[in-house]
Amino acid sequence: MKSEKWLDLTCECFIWQNLLPLMPADFPAVRELRIQNAKLQRMLMPTRQRDEYEGMRQFLGGASVKKARKREGKHDAEVGQQAKKVKALAEQSFKQWLRKSNLMTNKEFQEWKRKFYIGMDESVKGMKKRIKQRRAAVFFGEAEPPATK
Repeated sequence: MKSEKWLDLTCECFIWQNLLPLMPADFPAVRELRIQNAKLQRMLMPTRQRDEYEGMRQFLGGASVKKARKREGKHDAEVGQQAKKVKALAEQSFKQWLRKSNLMTNKEFQEWKRKFYIGMDESVKGMKKRIKQRRAAVFFGEAEPPATK
């Protein structure tokens, strides 16, 4: 999986992490959503020391590069499946809550969902832009990152 996709998923996890505490008390499966989102966040975390040790071992010629690539590919697939699981659970919970409250019909829910994900994508893009600006500021030794518009 490309690093750009990992950054997208990390930003989405952060948004979900901050959005879930704002949900009303009768919102279904909030606890399960938090658990699954936290699991996805852990899967997206940087490699641990153990993985760095294995990388060093490969560098020294003691391990199979093919096996390492296979393990990395398997991990990427697991991350993708977990991201799909979080998204499906969130959609199911929103739909259940909105239908239970008689706030929306199915057609209205589909339109709301489309707008919700457009907003989520805009938030992710804004976060990525700020992250890249901060990285550039740190790289170039600036005290303050440039202001965003």
